[in-house]
Amino acid sequence: MDLKIGVKTEKWMFGIASVVVGLTLVLLYIVEPQNLPNPILSEYLSKFGLYLFGLVWLRGLWKLTLDKKLPSQKQEK
Repeated sequence: MDLKIGVKTEKWMFGIASVVVGLTLVLLYIVEPQNLPNPILSEYLSKFGLYLFGLVWLRGLWKLTLDKKLPSQKQEK
């Protein structure tokens, strides 16, 4: 199954993931979950968001920059 996502959608996903990853890092390392009302749940949710959106961010980085520099499958056809 080949899922095609347009460049505009990739840019939007990359931008949203960048914002969420940035906010999550601020929450984890500057605000610290211990300062929030429920520290254990806050830490789990922020790490979950960091991992999930971190993967989306890495995928966006790959698709928007590195995919253009590597030989694509279109040249093989």
